[in-house]
Amino acid sequence: MKKKELILFLQFLIIIVSLMTSAEAQSNPDVTIREIMFDPPNSIIDKPQDAFRCVNDSSCQWIEIYNNEDFAVDLSQWKVKTETKTDGIKEYDFGDFILQPKSFLVIATQLEDEDADGFSFARLYGDKDGIWNTNVDGFNAVDSNVPFFATPDLFSGLNTFEHIELKDGSGNTISAIIFFSYYTDPVNVQRNNGYTM
Repeated sequence: MKKKELILFLQFLIIIVSLMTSAEAQSNPDVTIREIMFDPPNSIIDKPQDAFRCVNDSSCQWIEIYNNEDFAVDLSQWKVKTETKTDGIKEYDFGDFILQPKSFLVIATQLEDEDADGFSFARLYGDKDGIWNTNVDGFNAVDSNVPFFATPDLFSGLNTFEHIELKDGSGNTISAIIFFSYYTDPVNVQRNNGYTM
């Protein structure tokens, strides 16, 4: 093989490898769960026991994700998978969204006031008018059908966990976290409800 042909062949191989790497990155993008907020009611007293709790159970639960990539990621077929002691394993949809490079998105349990109780994510954040508009409220948020995490009855020595996964349209787990909603010291106490990863 002549030197010129060899150079052209090597350039062709570099382009093919680059395209394959790009396709692989886009099929398994680096999108991570960065923060969660949960405000579960305790099933015994039917309200949170946390001194740091939010205003209302229908106002303060979300999952914040971040796109670490240099390209936009289409989240339209993605789901949130949860595993809890009380509800088992479930998968939930959230609003269609194209997440831009190096950008955040909040997936809220109740973005606006769907149950008409006067509380919602949009009532507590942004301009607090109860209607979410990214241009006005300052950051991206979408609604979801993820229910509020229920904290089960716990007894001495038990420490239940909540498991959350972000899954792409093919069912691949892109990001996952496990957190404990209670700790025992010496009795069961609900943990602070905000977690930054």
